[in-house]
Amino acid sequence: MDKFVKRKAPTDAGADGSKKQAKKPRPVFVVAPGAGGGDCAQLTSALATMGRCVPIGHGGRWMGNSPKNMDANVELVEATAKKAADVADAGPVILVGHSFGCRVVAELLARQAADKTLPDAVVVGGAILESYPLYGPKPPTEGTDRAAQIAALPSGSKVLFVSGSKDEFLDRSTGKDAWRGADDATGPAALEAVVAEASCAATFEFVQGAKHNAFSAPKSSQDSSRRAIIAAIKMHVDALR
Repeated sequence: MDKFVKRKAPTDAGADGSKKQAKKPRPVFVVAPGAGGGDCAQLTSALATMGRCVPIGHGGRWMGNSPKNMDANVELVEATAKKAADVADAGPVILVGHSFGCRVVAELLARQAADKTLPDAVVVGGAILESYPLYGPKPPTEGTDRAAQIAALPSGSKVLFVSGSKDEFLDRSTGKDAWRGADDATGPAALEAVVAEASCAATFEFVQGAKHNAFSAPKSSQDSSRRAIIAAIKMHVDALR
């Protein structure tokens, strides 16, 4: 699996001939929420420490969350990204997904690899996917295979997956929504196994004790977990520049 190397910021000469570190333009994050919309406040708060956040249009809500709505949802993120690029002040526009939003962002990256329609300011060679919902409450059918969407991510695209170690969407082997085998991989191992079969260049940040919200770690470790997530995102943003 590819490793990302954090690059040094370029420097400009000062008036006295000394070298001063050039300030990097702040990124703009297009945030694609979960199926209900407006359910990623903690993610947005973390992103806001390093850049500007732009919610998707249509009041921050999707056009629907069934397979028939995917085209409209992708177009919604595309339109938001284009508007963000117009006011990005030379900073990169980075796509970020939470839960259902991860699936829409993944679909958009795959489509852009085949037919690029977004301006150069929008990064289409990678993304940040928080709480990717790998396994739904029912077995996948045509158009609902979340593993297939990961497999379709463009070759070499730099994708950061941030997930809780106890995310129920990484384990459907127990409980009322169980449909996977008791011996199947669960949790981080399940996500890593699926990503290993894909051709994207992935990195992971798993949060111990968190469920289907990577920021929901136990109270005793919430602050340290948030700092770790922000550090991982910052490193990933550097890799995408």
